Amino acid sequence: MKNKINLNNFSVLLLLFLLAVSGGAFLFLTPAQAEDNLDMMVYDWETLNSEDSFSLIDSDYTGSADFDLIDLEGDGQLEIVVGFGDNLYPEIKLFRGDGSIVRSFHPYPIGFTGGLSVVAYDLDNDNKEEIIVAPKAGGGPQVRIFDTYGNPKFVPSFFAADKDYRLGLDLAVGDINNDGTVEILVSGIKDDHGFIKYFNKYGQEIFNEIKVDLQDTYEAPKIAAIDLGSDGISEIIVGLGSGNKPLVKLLRQDGSVIAEFLAYAESFLGGVNFAVTKDRQENLIVTGASFSGGPHVRFISSYGHIRKAPAFFSHEPGFRGGVNVEIGDIDGDGQDELVALPQYFKPSAYLKYIDIDLSDQILSQYQNGRLVSAHQISSGRKGMETPQGEFSIFQKNPRAYSASYGLYMPFWMSFKPSYGLHELPEWPNGYKEGEDHLGIPVSHGCVRLGVGAAESVYNWAPIGTKVLIHE
Repeated sequence: MKNKINLNNFSVLLLLFLLAVSGGAFLFLTPAQAEDNLDMMVYDWETLNSEDSFSLIDSDYTGSADFDLIDLEGDGQLEIVVGFGDNLYPEIKLFRGDGSIVRSFHPYPIGFTGGLSVVAYDLDNDNKEEIIVAPKAGGGPQVRIFDTYGNPKFVPSFFAADKDYRLGLDLAVGDINNDGTVEILVSGIKDDHGFIKYFNKYGQEIFNEIKVDLQDTYEAPKIAAIDLGSDGISEIIVGLGSGNKPLVKLLRQDGSVIAEFLAYAESFLGGVNFAVTKDRQENLIVTGASFSGGPHVRFISSYGHIRKAPAFFSHEPGFRGGVNVEIGDIDGDGQDELVALPQYFKPSAYLKYIDIDLSDQILSQYQNGRLVSAHQISSGRKGMETPQGEFSIFQKNPRAYSASYGLYMPFWMSFKPSYGLHELPEWPNGYKEGEDHLGIPVSHGCVRLGVGAAESVYNWAPIGTKVLIHE
């Protein structure tokens, strides 16, 4: 029996109303987690009533997931391919539309701890779709193509960037030049911007790569391809990743911008996941808020207009792990469904946070629950200990001055009145104090960082970043 959502609850209606009128400004304000429902959710595309749900993971799973819909047998029946990562067991699993498993395989060696980007497409017109996989942050730029039994196809693999690249990739497929052959699109990070490259199924790079402007280079831009003009040429849809405004951009093959718009409130910096589809001949971009956002799904035209259900949530509104979405007929009833799956399972409550371990004298930066960097510190000495607890950065100054001590404190980040993170104190003559004391608690209560490390943390951590201090 299909389960229907009951919206006759006043509190739910009030929440939906507030979200609708606020443009989604509330979708990430509450750090609380709602982990009681991490199932794959299936909704009727037209009514958005709940049709089905099923669990694809064990209850103690703590990694990430990316997924696509795939026709395994070339019979027109869609199945589900999921890439599980961010643990020690990277795995591709294939499921039927009812959630039962078909088979699984490992695209990369056990021990790879990064996430997986997954897309399915028939690359050689044999009526059977291939599975294309790439590592997210932490893995090398090794793109692999498999048949539906996990056997490498066309080439064992190919590298989409220099072999020492470790910043992660995203994938899409489309015919971007109307030659009747689809290309594999790969996005990544290069210096202070993103890139998109084009490859054929043998891993040979074609055309010139294009640049994507980014505010934050934490993760590769999300990409998809869709023929906006019904002229046989696919355009590129780009959703900016974590740390950036929730911009969606529509680009031509040469990188020129067709349009761009905000999918959520400008202040949301968790990143944008999305899928593309046609609805009554109109192109729709269906977005899912990524890490730290509620499971907020939006239905947006290629001109940036909300088309229906401006405040639809695929899972419990308190969930903050991000949500992936796809559209297709997975139950064989001739009607499309909206399919939604959490992106991160049991995530941290915060998009970015700083963890300071006083026992080890180490400051660690985390984003999307993943360690970004770690630095040695010098905290407060005995009798002037650094306060412990949960704080937030509420003030920043690139070069603060302490009149009490006659010292400058570069890259000052205050987390409590009179306490802050900063670079080694500097005398007016430029001499740095305490360069040999990193790793030893000798400060007057603040947290000292080395030259270079303080600037890096300063540029990374906006006002409001959580600071957790403990022994």
